[in-house]
Amino acid sequence: QNLIRSRRGPAGGNFVNRPDREEVGSMLATTLALLVGLGEFDLSNVLEARHELEVVCARLAAERRTDAELAVMATEIEVQTEATLSDEDFCTSDVRFHRALVDATHNPVIQFVMFAVIEALQPIENMVVFRFRDRRAIVAQHRKLLRAVEAQDAAKAVAAITEQMAFLHEAFAAAQEWRRRRGDAQ
Repeated sequence: QNLIRSRRGPAGGNFVNRPDREEVGSMLATTLALLVGLGEFDLSNVLEARHELEVVCARLAAERRTDAELAVMATEIEVQTEATLSDEDFCTSDVRFHRALVDATHNPVIQFVMFAVIEALQPIENMVVFRFRDRRAIVAQHRKLLRAVEAQDAAKAVAAITEQMAFLHEAFAAAQEWRRRRGDAQ
């Protein structure tokens, strides 16, 4: 895990590396994605955990957001409305939108945990449900969430993120049913 390094010579020896938060977060995200890929975590459990964590983020973001974080979220919504945007670029923008929401919590522990959720799990979720999601609905949900955070209305922010997570659960269920039917047909 690159926590210890060795150096030869008169000033040599073994030294403890001090990884920064981003390096450790990246390792956590990679490990989490690997465990999902190996089937250690069911995607429905991932969606449930993400929902609960994002509720906390929405509430705190509504209380603590800055104009800069609002601007990032607004910019991503504009990106998401581009008609020629590929599915991959839409998903990337979606990740950036949710990352801005998490940044607006101004809580480094939540940011660290959510880094793994957003960077590793959200793209996996997006790959599973992309055929069954409606971009317009997601953009509308993002706008509703942005308005609530901008107004510093925690209750409306929580309602907006809950609506979006319910939408994702429905898309996930539709994707699972499609895969099941496809498997039965073969």
